[in-house]
Amino acid sequence: MNMKLTNMIGKSRSVAQLYSNWPTALLDRSRLIPRRPLLYNLRNGVRFQVQGRSFDVQVINEIWIDKIYTPSPQFSIRDGWIVADIGGQKGIFAVLAATSARGVKVFTFEPAPDSLATLRRNVALNGLSNVTIFGVAVSSKDGEAQLHLAADSGCNSLIQRSDVSIRDDVKVETWSMERVLKTIPHPVNLLKMDIEGM
Repeated sequence: MNMKLTNMIGKSRSVAQLYSNWPTALLDRSRLIPRRPLLYNLRNGVRFQVQGRSFDVQVINEIWIDKIYTPSPQFSIRDGWIVADIGGQKGIFAVLAATSARGVKVFTFEPAPDSLATLRRNVALNGLSNVTIFGVAVSSKDGEAQLHLAADSGCNSLIQRSDVSIRDDVKVETWSMERVLKTIPHPVNLLKMDIEGM
């Protein structure tokens, strides 16, 4: 059996283990589903409402299956940790962190209006009172900046990029990392940053 087919079978098996509605996830990942809001139900009880026929299901898979932010088998989010989620996007990592252990507090930062609305919805959908949401961008300084909104929300950026299709710009509030660290409790046990070049 060739390596590509073996990887595809392995990924399909992982998707079936993660989602209780795994056929929808496989169809969505293959772009065989209409572009509309979808509800994904994970077998552990977590739920996400995201956009079908977008990269959202791939983001769930990267974070929950591929563990791109928690790759080491020896690593785990522990009871009572403070987690800073810079670049919260649609709340997929924030929900993972908030449900990984007891007493975890997650502070997530997301400036893009559409992603921020979905993040809030996903936190509420999972009944999480341990996630605090800030609708700001993290940058080099406090102030305001133009956020370039990409066709794929995972590519929104304060940096103008030539390799990304931009659909709009929006003015957003920016906080420096210094301000972030002065605002959230200490010590920060885990800092996750995915902010497209900033």
